[in-house]
Amino acid sequence: MIILEQLKIASKIIFMITKWLSVCFFFLISGFMFAQSGKVFDQLVLKSEILGSDRNFAIYLPPDYETSSRSYPVLYLLHGMGDDQTGWIQFGEVLRITDNAIMTGTATPMVIVMPDANTERIGYFNSPDNEWRYEDFFFDELMPFVEKEYNIISGGTDNHCMLIDLRNKDISGKDAENALTKADITVNKNMVPFDDKSPFVTSGIRIGTAAITTRGLKEDDMKAIVDLIDEVIQSHTDEATLESIAEKVNKMMSHRPIFTW
Repeated sequence: MIILEQLKIASKIIFMITKWLSVCFFFLISGFMFAQSGKVFDQLVLKSEILGSDRNFAIYLPPDYETSSRSYPVLYLLHGMGDDQTGWIQFGEVLRITDNAIMTGTATPMVIVMPDANTERIGYFNSPDNEWRYEDFFFDELMPFVEKEYNIISGGTDNHCMLIDLRNKDISGKDAENALTKADITVNKNMVPFDDKSPFVTSGIRIGTAAITTRGLKEDDMKAIVDLIDEVIQSHTDEATLESIAEKVNKMMSHRPIFTW
């Protein structure tokens, strides 16, 4: 009887300890999840002298941004036609997806900038008559502002990447990658939020500048590269045009070898 009573008491103690540990584990995990949440701000404003108006943009800051002294890589996400700077937050779930990617280690902590290109005029490019200069605003005002106000790696742009949604261009990421490869321009196909295509096809491309900045290209060269990429996408089925663009690319890079030894 004594042994039975002792077993009952031990069983109760074990049950109470298990219950207590479960409660502690729950609050520990809940607190960890809460602490790992980044922040998004979707109504930020930058006054543009180039465009002569206030320009909205949204930004994602990683979970440890306010407590860390480190610098972060920056990713610029460009929305599709008819959307604005809030699209990636409302429909792309950038907060949830990025937080999860950082927490699981599949992505490094980063700052994400989402500019609006749907106010007054639609598009990320300068108009042919140069009356609307969005490209100039992007490179000469927005990017320097971000680098000044936020903790960006190296205080420069040599690590910037962009994910471009091609769904309004009637071309898949796979076809764009293949066409650009024929023109000797290397990019990667990449899925976009709520992509209706498979990971082997995708609706977007990912562009980074590290490979070209290390070969000596500067800001003015980027504008020429944007024009070449746009020309490829617009004429991706025209083999003669792709061959012509490849010649331009090789001429541009002929005195900038990949290796100098």
